[in-house]
Amino acid sequence: MLSERYLERYADVLLWGLKTARQGRFRKGNVILIQYDRAALRLAEILYEKIIAAGMNPLQRMGLTVGMERSFFGKSGGRQLVFQPPGEKELCGNLHGRIYLHAPDSLTHLKEVDPARIGKVLVARKPLRDILDRREQEGVYGWTLCTLPTAELAAQARTTPEVYAKQIIRACYLDRKDPAGKWEEIRRDATAIKKWLGGLKAAYFHIESAHCDLRITPGAQRKWSGVSGHNG
Repeated sequence: MLSERYLERYADVLLWGLKTARQGRFRKGNVILIQYDRAALRLAEILYEKIIAAGMNPLQRMGLTVGMERSFFGKSGGRQLVFQPPGEKELCGNLHGRIYLHAPDSLTHLKEVDPARIGKVLVARKPLRDILDRREQEGVYGWTLCTLPTAELAAQARTTPEVYAKQIIRACYLDRKDPAGKWEEIRRDATAIKKWLGGLKAAYFHIESAHCDLRITPGAQRKWSGVSGHNG
């Protein structure tokens, strides 16, 4: 649904986001995983080429199709639900970056599946997330993600695919020649605002409007966050 021009710009934004999200610098030879839904194949190809050009090593994994997910969550036995492919821990322990391209063909295909089965899978995969969380804290791993317009997303939002696509283009500044540069400008501005807020000796912040009257007490160790590069 996005033209080649917009996909190229989206890829640049995602790579900016990946670099921004990671504390340490990326280096040649780093391993970057691209995970994507089937509808995001073209953007995955563009990212793959750009990562190769940067001297890093891209890995690619397409997500399960709607039918595959129904089969896995609906028909797998207990041991199959918690099965982890050999080498998964080793892969997570050596990843330097991950980009996820969210472009679902369906949002409701698992509505008949017992949530406990889905929860069992998530619990089984937690050790892998723990490895990535630790690497992120060490500054050697970063991640980012984005959403691509699909007919399903548009339908669930009760709009047309064309309107949905235009919203993503505008929200991510893909209608600009240098959207990554715009995001960097926003990041710098947000950093200045966060620094200013962090320097205030406020007992609480009072937010008031016609429909809101809220007081927020900042914790002693709390830090203002935003524009981290994680969401594109």
